[in-house]
Amino acid sequence: MDDSIVMHSISSQELFNVKVEALQDFHIPVWVFDVDMLRIVWANAEALQFWEAESDTALYDRDMGSEMSSSVRNRLNQIRNDCQQNSKSFSENWTVYPKGKPQTAEVVLSIIQLACGRDALIVHMLFEDHESSSETLHSAQALMHTSAMISLYDRNYQLVYSNPAARAVAVSEGQSLGALLKHRQDLDIIQKQLDKGGECMVETEVVTNQGVVWHSMSIQLSPDPTTGKKSILVSATDVTERRNAQQKAYVLAYSDSLTGLSNRIALLEQLKRLCNNPTAKFSVFFLDLDRFKLVNDSLGHAIGDSLLVQVAQRMKTAVAHRKAVVSRLGGDEFVVVLDGINDRDASEDVAAEILFALEKPFNIEGHLMRIMPSIGICQYPQDADNSTAIMQRADLAMYAAKASNNAYCFYHSAMNQNNADRLALENDLIVALDQKQFEVYYQPRMCAHTDTIMGMEALIRWVHPERGMVNPGDFISIAEETGLICKIGEWVMVEAMQQQKIWQAMGFDICVSINISPVQFNAGSLVDIVTKSIESSGCNSDKIELEITESMLLGDANIVFETLNTLTDNGVHLAIDDFGTGYSNLAYLQKYPLSVLKIDRAFLANMKQTAILEMILRTGRVLGLTVVAEGVETIDQINWLKKHECDELQGFFFSKPLPVEQATEFMQNFTPSFATDKAA
Repeated sequence: MDDSIVMHSISSQELFNVKVEALQDFHIPVWVFDVDMLRIVWANAEALQFWEAESDTALYDRDMGSEMSSSVRNRLNQIRNDCQQNSKSFSENWTVYPKGKPQTAEVVLSIIQLACGRDALIVHMLFEDHESSSETLHSAQALMHTSAMISLYDRNYQLVYSNPAARAVAVSEGQSLGALLKHRQDLDIIQKQLDKGGECMVETEVVTNQGVVWHSMSIQLSPDPTTGKKSILVSATDVTERRNAQQKAYVLAYSDSLTGLSNRIALLEQLKRLCNNPTAKFSVFFLDLDRFKLVNDSLGHAIGDSLLVQVAQRMKTAVAHRKAVVSRLGGDEFVVVLDGINDRDASEDVAAEILFALEKPFNIEGHLMRIMPSIGICQYPQDADNSTAIMQRADLAMYAAKASNNAYCFYHSAMNQNNADRLALENDLIVALDQKQFEVYYQPRMCAHTDTIMGMEALIRWVHPERGMVNPGDFISIAEETGLICKIGEWVMVEAMQQQKIWQAMGFDICVSINISPVQFNAGSLVDIVTKSIESSGCNSDKIELEITESMLLGDANIVFETLNTLTDNGVHLAIDDFGTGYSNLAYLQKYPLSVLKIDRAFLANMKQTAILEMILRTGRVLGLTVVAEGVETIDQINWLKKHECDELQGFFFSKPLPVEQATEFMQNFTPSFATDKAA
């Protein structure tokens, strides 16, 4: 046993650096406790009686730490440290267990130095009457051992007292409430609520020795139990885990999982909040990426998703300096809410910033692509008075921008009628397919060298019972969006193949070309439909030509290769339509089994582009492809194309698209002298 605690063999003078004999006459229990050894090293007569010890030797030999909890040990060390640093006594309520029986009292503790140089605690027990003492000390025991962080501050928010749980997380001793709170404004909120009602509840971020965490705090004005002065009592619990779980749940509920932007739910809630503010003014930008479906269909959804992520990041960066929130509705649809701005000039500036941010080509796994948006702009409150209306009208403006090939368009009231017309046209389109309101028209293709008819291109026409002839540009896009284009395209294919057989029987040995929509090509059933149509019509497949666009060649190379080769195995020929307006990848012309190259009409409309025309014509000759020029309207164009060895010509100079009867008459009455006659 350590010499410092063998009291029965040495005097108090040898044990302590100060005399303690005077404490023998105290009528309250007093003892000295060695915190390191967890033993009593001196006690007066009242203490011996309190501890029910037969002698001082029996008391000194007791191992007080054998049944002592770790929290009590930590508390004793905290008290000793406090007394050492503050050079003053410390008072609190204790419950102790002599011989296993609870005794409650207020204890006053102070430092006393042992002769060996170690600091011990000198303990005075101050008893109250039994009833009040029991209640007080049970409360004190709960305060000491609770996991709740209890602190008492003065009216200047300086720390007066904190229980062990609060001390365990404090950054420093005496940490003020202002230093505890991460956000200074929280202290102002607490002050206002205490001044108003004397209490408040807050859940906020606090600074602890474990870093920044979340605490739920119950705060109330309370008198200091020792001085009676007005103080602030704070009871706090750590709710970091719950807050993190809530944050994760919020992210899942209100964020787009792909881009991290706000999702549709978050956007609608934001718009509702803004619309509920009577002084609010804001603009909504509805964006749709042009040709994004082409990327998805041709390069796959993984590439498409990567593109969306990059688009989202550029858009966030573009408006980061403004009070704006970027959201993704789904697919390639994005919305930007610009708070505080609803005038046209400022909105145009934002639109320009977004367009500039997206202008640079995107590089996705080695694929360079330029994706620009169509933007519809609707402003609150002048364009709409609620969240639903402003979203609908921004969407209408976006469709107007897309239809007019403008980068952005502001909403105006006439768009509501246009939208109603579009919906009505969509409904009529369904009826038209069922009631066979469609017709196939044919436009001739002429040989540039012999002035003879080489073929007919089949073109869909819709003769509406009330609207009359509906422009294909007005309904083809709707048919593609609704998926009706597959049924319409199959009907056109069968009609055109049957007509080829009829014309061949009449002695017209010409090719009939049929346009294939990207939606048809990517539906996965094109080969089966072509095969069945050939069989059912009994046509000569060698005289059938399917026109596809460059975009259809951008998909999975193996699937595209297999599809095209299977089609040509069935005897049909393949033509690239509108060449020069898309990717113009010459590698495709060599890789796939193509027979015909059709130059887009835009190049003939602008003869300043003759260098490009010459290049395409030379490419076609080198690759052994038949080159067809579309949009031929003048004799000068014909002469130029003949001079540069174009193979076939098609356009209004020869004939507009004709119903089947007139197309037949055209072939029957045709004489190969039209070019000479026109020139004359």
